[in-house]
Amino acid sequence: MSTTTRDVSVPVGLSNALQATRDEHGVVVPEEYKLSAPADQLARIGGNVTSIFWAMGHWTSAGQGSHITTDPVSGVNRLSQVSVSITELDANNVPFIGAAGMAVYNVVPQDGDKVTVHWWVGWNSPLRIRLNYTVVN
Repeated sequence: MSTTTRDVSVPVGLSNALQATRDEHGVVVPEEYKLSAPADQLARIGGNVTSIFWAMGHWTSAGQGSHITTDPVSGVNRLSQVSVSITELDANNVPFIGAAGMAVYNVVPQDGDKVTVHWWVGWNSPLRIRLNYTVVN
């Protein structure tokens, strides 16, 4: 098995805090960088799932860098569990995998049916992107 080490630093701020080892099984994060809590220390929110739904927000990036945007997403409040993925769109709004790196950093559900997302695009010119929201209440 051959193993190589490469920098997987965070594009925003170009932090070199994380080093990863990639092998044929995926990316392995060294123990000293893993964050975890014992299961008995995790807070249990309780309750039942009352709804699961999805939404989309379309944006054009201003080129390479970090962006913070807010989309109206019906039914969201500060207690909602929201997951967001990002994808590049072609001229016909069809998702595809291009050469640009993209990442979602932070997701903040808010009262008033809004979700603010901090995302990053690694391309030197504007790209059409879509944020895909999955919301659980």
